[in-house]
Amino acid sequence: MLTIYQRTLGVEDRKTLVCEYLLIRALAAQSKNAEVEELCRSLLPLQIKVLGAEGKQTLYCQTTLIGALSAQNKHAEVEELCHSVLPLQIKMLGAESKDTMFCQDLLFKALLAQNKNAEVEEQCRSLLPLQIKVFGAESKEALYWQLHLLQALDAQHKNAEAVELCRSLLPLQNTLIQSLSAQSKHAEVEALCRRLIPLQKKLLGAENKDTLHSQLQLVQALYPRKNAEVEELCRSLIPLQIKVLGAESEETLAGHLHLLAALIAQDKEAEVEAQCRIMIPLQIKVSGAESKDALNLQSLLLRALEAQDKDAEVVELGRSLLPLQEKVRGAENKDTLETRSRLAHALSEQEKWAEAEAEYRSLLPLQIKALGAENKRVLDTRRHLARSLSKQKKWAEAEAEYRQVLQLCERVLKPEDSRMFSLYGLDEFIRVLSKNDKLELAEELCRRVTAFYSKLLGPENETTLGQRGALADILSDAKKFTEAEAEYRELLPLFDKVCGAESPRTMSQRWSLTHMLL
Repeated sequence: MLTIYQRTLGVEDRKTLVCEYLLIRALAAQSKNAEVEELCRSLLPLQIKVLGAEGKQTLYCQTTLIGALSAQNKHAEVEELCHSVLPLQIKMLGAESKDTMFCQDLLFKALLAQNKNAEVEEQCRSLLPLQIKVFGAESKEALYWQLHLLQALDAQHKNAEAVELCRSLLPLQNTLIQSLSAQSKHAEVEALCRRLIPLQKKLLGAENKDTLHSQLQLVQALYPRKNAEVEELCRSLIPLQIKVLGAESEETLAGHLHLLAALIAQDKEAEVEAQCRIMIPLQIKVSGAESKDALNLQSLLLRALEAQDKDAEVVELGRSLLPLQEKVRGAENKDTLETRSRLAHALSEQEKWAEAEAEYRSLLPLQIKALGAENKRVLDTRRHLARSLSKQKKWAEAEAEYRQVLQLCERVLKPEDSRMFSLYGLDEFIRVLSKNDKLELAEELCRRVTAFYSKLLGPENETTLGQRGALADILSDAKKFTEAEAEYRELLPLFDKVCGAESPRTMSQRWSLTHMLL
């Protein structure tokens, strides 16, 4: 569009100038500051010629140029340009114009960067009432200008004035941060805290309560965007909080919670465990063993222990946590169900099959009531229950449960469910049946599973072929050699096609056929 305007209307036409300025604004919004600077420098002489040095669009373009220079830390150029532009802005736009105020703010930043602190102090003191009038006493703009003044006072070693100003800003800081946080403007809160905290540490002290509060506000702004930094900040902050505020203070506990959340987000399970073990006694002391926070922390500890395969500890904690959760939250609460499930799984991992069976039997009706009979968590529990029965050689009960699993799988599972039956244990059960001379039942279930795989995944899917191979093995073990041979011979070209002639699965089928025919 700009090229067309330049060619047809000319570079000095007003429409061309407007189009070029709109391009500059679009680039500025993308923080392409070097391009903005280059275009502004070429556009401004034309604007001055056509629109005049005092034209509003000329002034707007100069403000945009100043912003681009500031973003590139070209502080001397910002200062020089601001000194020439500000009088024109005041004349044409007014001293209370937001563009004028924005330009003045950039001038302050440039002066501070060049250690021209006396100028910043003088101008801030004279212009701050106007800033408050335009934006309001509790605005972020007013706070930032006072931070300019605070930084200038500190740089000039005017400590008494700096400390007094620093203390007076705290209510405004808290109000503004609450407002920004409510609007999810976490990056702005982060920027504000990063500017405040070094000044507070220097003027008020690293162990000052307000300094500590600002650091907690920074942590809250960073989570969950920057978890590694949250962890680092919390590890340095919490010891100071304990020393100054006490181990059981609300802000100290908040610091612990943010550290825990950051560790969870980074999958640092061993450190999550350690942090939970620190926090649980504190939380119980502060709010009681049956409090929501104490129960939540124990649930997180249980999760961390499970992730580290610490099954004995999962069992111990699960047995003590369950009665509390049932009392406070109810037996059908999702957290209570999750604890019972973790306990049952840990017992399975320890091969305590009878105890695992008892837990799964307790869990199953509660899950069905809370989640529905076809929920995948229910399916998982049935699979585990069936496995625990199978391990105890309770064949009839295991068979009944696995039939329930199979029926659920047929209704619930879809092609995109990647792990399919290998997840739910039917293959294992069929192999166990075969090894225990229950070949008729193994064959029946295997045919049903094979048919389901074929329908769901396709007859030439590798998983389907694997199940057909298992069926051929069962037929061979049952001395149904004619059927087994037919199955092997039908499978071999399919395995060649799908897996490759020299793949381990194809070679295994050839060996099985050869071995049977010997």
